[in-house]
Amino acid sequence: MKISFRHVATVTALLFLALALACLILAALGIVELMVGHVTAGILIAVAIEVALAAALLQVASTEEGNT
Repeated sequence: MKISFRHVATVTALLFLALALACLILAALGIVELMVGHVTAGILIAVAIEVALAAALLQVASTEEGNT
């Protein structure tokens, strides 16, 4: 059985995309909680970190896709 490295790169890129989506969902939930009033403005630090992490994961995913 041959192992296709293109397949591994695609699966890895999809994993990074899923993680980026999860980070963006958490960031959106933080903003919603702030708007509703359940949290204070301190949540914006976590939102910024989650958005930065999502951007980094998307960058890695695009690099992985380019390696196929």
